[in-house]
Amino acid sequence: MGGSNSTPCQALKYTPGVHPGVALLPPADLVTYPTLPSSVLGKISYDGSYYDHYGKYGAAFEDSMISAPDGKAKTDYEQWLSNNPDIAKEIDEKILHNRARICGEPVD
Repeated sequence: MGGSNSTPCQALKYTPGVHPGVALLPPADLVTYPTLPSSVLGKISYDGSYYDHYGKYGAAFEDSMISAPDGKAKTDYEQWLSNNPDIAKEIDEKILHNRARICGEPVD
């Protein structure tokens, strides 16, 4: 970080409608939605604990872990949220809850 005084919590940035990364929105928080686009499911590791460029087959490749769905999956995720405002609200609440928990802030 080269002399930066930012805390890990300050690095947890979130823009509504955009996937914030695995720290704030792990795959386990998404796979419960049956309407989640298949392209997003395809970016989730075999064990479901992280995002991987090659999805379930990522274990066969080095350095394939990604912080959030990329490519078509990123676009599909954002469109899915836009088309499903109730789901978007639930996911927003999960993200804010996860951030508060990570940062040691009060959780409602």
